[in-house]
Amino acid sequence: METYSLLSIPFYKSVQQCYVKAIALDRMPGPNEPINKIIRRVRYEKLSPFQEGTECHPLKTCGNIVIKPGSQCGEMANLDDIPLIFTWLMQNGYQIDTSITQMINQGEVRMSSPIIGFITKKIQ
Repeated sequence: METYSLLSIPFYKSVQQCYVKAIALDRMPGPNEPINKIIRRVRYEKLSPFQEGTECHPLKTCGNIVIKPGSQCGEMANLDDIPLIFTWLMQNGYQIDTSITQMINQGEVRMSSPIIGFITKKIQ
């Protein structure tokens, strides 16, 4: 079984010069995973010119953004697209793992980005 986390991250769209709350996947899936159809590897731009990384907390320079399923232009999904994303995931063999999501959200441990949910898929 493979478990991934869907995260809400601030993302700066430099062409439009605006910030959005994008949906990101915690890591790149294996090459044959269906979820790769809706994941795009992107370079993260600084959210502020004053934002600096440290040795203990380096700036993340790239990540895995979720794309709206069925989007002709590869449009980035945002928080309003969660129902669409969850539907696509369930139709493609993924399960929304509410027990892990609740455990993390209700516990003392916090991840660096807000968690939308955890998804799992059995490895074939």
